[in-house]
Order: sequence, then C-alpha cells, then structure tokens
Amino acid sequence: MGDPADILVVDDEEATRVSIARTLEPSGFRVRSVASAEEASAVLARESSDLILCDIRLPAMDGLEFQSRVRADFPDVPVVMITAYGAVESAIRALKQGAYDYLVKPFSSEELRGAVRRALESRSLRLENATLREVVREIQGDAWLGETASMKRLYAEAARVAASNAAVFIDGESGTGKEILARTIHAQSPRRERIFVALNCAAVPEGLADSQLFGHVRGAFTGAVVDQRGFLEIADGGTLFLDEVAELKSEIQAKLLRVLEDGRLRRVGSDREMVVDVRILTAAQKPPEPLVREGKLREDLFFRIGAIHLHVPPLRERREDVRGLALHFLRRFSRDLKKPIEGITPEAIAILENYDWPGNVRELKNAMERASIFAAPGGTVDIPEIPGKVREAAGSALFTIAGPSPTLDQVTRAYIDHVVAQCGGNQAQAARILAIAPSTIWRNRPRGTPH
Repeated sequence: MGDPADILVVDDEEATRVSIARTLEPSGFRVRSVASAEEASAVLARESSDLILCDIRLPAMDGLEFQSRVRADFPDVPVVMITAYGAVESAIRALKQGAYDYLVKPFSSEELRGAVRRALESRSLRLENATLREVVREIQGDAWLGETASMKRLYAEAARVAASNAAVFIDGESGTGKEILARTIHAQSPRRERIFVALNCAAVPEGLADSQLFGHVRGAFTGAVVDQRGFLEIADGGTLFLDEVAELKSEIQAKLLRVLEDGRLRRVGSDREMVVDVRILTAAQKPPEPLVREGKLREDLFFRIGAIHLHVPPLRERREDVRGLALHFLRRFSRDLKKPIEGITPEAIAILENYDWPGNVRELKNAMERASIFAAPGGTVDIPEIPGKVREAAGSALFTIAGPSPTLDQVTRAYIDHVVAQCGGNQAQAARILAIAPSTIWRNRPRGTPH
C-alpha cells in the first residue's frame, strides 16, 4: 500500500482547519494546516503536498494569488478553493485560473471527502499520463519492438491505426503487453496531449461496473452520497482502455455500445444525457470471435470494437526478443535503483532464452527486477541471480534435449541446435542471440546438420 496522501489546508479560521483535519485524518490522509498563504508557501518550500485546500479570503496574500503561484511552482498539485456562500464568483474565477474545484461553506463531510477523492484521482491520472511519452519512447527505442518480424509488423500496424479515431481490439495472453500497446496507440494519436485511462474490467467488483464506467448521481443507490464521474467521463477528450472487456455483463456491454455509436451516456440514477468524446480501446486474452461464440461478448458490440484487431504474440513464440527485453528491463531497474549493472552473462541469457515464460513479458520483467536487486553493484547478472524456477525449467529442457547424463560439450551442442531451430535454421540470427561468431556455430554442429 502506498504512502498516505498529504493534504495542506490553508484557512485563517482555526475551526475550519480543525474540522477538515478531523474529517480527513480517519480516512488515512495526512493533514497539515496553516493560517496564511505565506505560511503555506514556507511549508511547500520544504515539502510539497498532493493536494491543497485553500480559502479564498486570507490575510495579506489572498487565495486567488496563492493559487496562481501554486499553479506556476507546483503544476501537478491540484487546488480546491474554499469560499463562503456569497463569494462563489471568486471561486469560479479561481477555476478559470486553474483551480481544480471549490467548496462552499458550510460543506458536509461527504462533500469534503468527495472533492478530495476526485482531486487526488485526477492528479494520479495526470501524473500517469505525464510519464506516458517517456514510456513510449522506451518502447519505441528498441527492446519492446523486438527483432521478430511479428512484433515489428504489430507496431507498424499500431502506428497506422493511431491516426484514426477507430475502436481497436487487442488480444494476447496475460502479460504480453496489451496495455503497453494501447498506450502506444494513444501516444501516437491526435489525442496524445489528453488523458489515457485504463480499467481492468475483470477487477471491478460485482455490481459496480455500471457506476464505475458511467458514473452515478447522489442517491442513485445505497452509499451514493455524492455525484461521481465514471471512467468514460474522466477520459473525455482522451482514450479509455478496457482490458478483459468480455467480463462486463451483457447489459453493460449494451450501454457501452451506445456510447460508441453516438457518444452519449447517462449516469446511474440520472435522466440527463451527456455527450462524451472518448476513443475506446478494448482487450481480452482471446480473439473476439470465440468470445462471441461462447456468449461472453455481444455480437453487436463485437462488430463495433472488432473491426481493427491486433494480436500480441506470447514471448515463447519470439524467443529472440528475450535478450533485448531483458537488457531493456535491466537498464530501467539499474537507473531506478541508482545501481550500475554492466549487463547479463551469455550463460544467464541462455537460461532466459530456454524458458517458456508462461507469464510472458510481465514475468520476464519481474525476473529482471529480482536480478537487479541481487546483482553486485558494477557487476553483471549471472545464473545465480536468475529465479530458481526459471533455472530449473530451462535446465530440465536442456537435459531433455541432450539426453541422460550429458557432457558439457553435448549440452553446448544441444543448446546451439535448440537456438538454431528456434530461429528457423538461420545460423546468423542464432549467432546474434548467442553472442558468438557464426563460425562457432558451424564448428559445434555435427556435419550434415541442415542449415
């Protein structure tokens, strides 16, 4: 679980500061309170906050001026203005200057918690979106594209469909990188400056999918104490990625179809229609056609989301990409850990390439994170840093190939044959994967072995 969100309250009324702290602290928030904008500036100079609640009327520097300074110095920190009943116009002016929201005194505990939750969710999404270009630059750099023709073709197709506003269906096993592909499409699209929102439909609690997707109004059901935007509204102007879309109930799929067709939705419990402009990308572990046959995906929705279909191949079908991906993750974790790691030994690479990776790229990423932690600073990742189950599975496969009680030469030849076979007989490609000269492959393979 992450650290509690830090909230800075700026209000010259002590009673208001105490009331806000008593409301928010039991929910796990860290609340700091000051009586003036000058004090708040001093606090922020020492340590930033995740959210600021600021009264408009303050002694000396008022809330509007302070909010403008926060926007300039801390653009990622949302500000919720607090105003008295007769000063709403000032709050609206603050919104135009960049404030996230405002509360009118006296406000209820539910209104306060709702405003705080929405502001923090918005900040989290903005921060995630701000790192999207960097992530995509890494993806496009080399490793994620891979050496295989299938991956190069996949990302070329993604670049072509990115320019349109069409729905895209992505299928692939768990861990293959479907969300990464969706983010890449968004980052190359005309919506790249707007928000990207991802929702795993399989993780949405039973009965809450309607509310989470379409939002709800106060009183729509037990526990709905404030109006709540759904993911479709949050993603307005940007892109919404729905993973495991076939996990949604049929009636929810029907409502989603309407949004795709005419861009209109109703919050749960509301009669008012609203217009949203959102591009929807969907994904599942299976292609859409069998999901339709199994009754998990509505046929009418399939016709709307399945026109453009991209498939992400599993890692076991592109073993020559393992080395590049492993080095890509190693560089990332080396940077994050501030720990220099020189690379991976050929022996460790051989183990990685001989494993089937049932968890695909996600499992390889986790393995390289572990290896980065256990590797010596300035050293290389070697076989001992590779997870035990990967070593054991790869070793068992090699012994199966080489026969019972093989010699070292037999294992070496067997592994070279194995890699050449994985490369479709292309010895030059196998040599690149093994980081050896093609002549070494020729010397170690029995005479008469087909090229």
